[in-house]
Amino acid sequence: MASSTVTVCQNSIANVAALPAPEETKSLILEALKNGVKMTNDKVIRIWRMPSQHNIPGLKHTIVWIEEGTDKAGMQHILLHKDQFESKGILEAKIAEVAEAATTVGVLGGM
Repeated sequence: MASSTVTVCQNSIANVAALPAPEETKSLILEALKNGVKMTNDKVIRIWRMPSQHNIPGLKHTIVWIEEGTDKAGMQHILLHKDQFESKGILEAKIAEVAEAATTVGVLGGM
């Protein structure tokens, strides 16, 4: 079983170069995969690095991303709460950008 996991990871890493994405995005995806993160690299909507000074309890990596996802995780899950974002003036097209801003320039709160 472990060897198939390694094969999947190696295949994911090999496929990064073919992604239609900026080099910075590919570099972050590659780094995350090499660190053992489970990610569907062709489903990544947005990926970024959190500043080291943002220490969030339980967070194991400084690379954060949003995938297309499902009703349980990712952008599809976030969009279940679209009305809450819109009530704050955040349009659907800006949700991923706001998530990045919240983890890179925002102040930790509500914890």
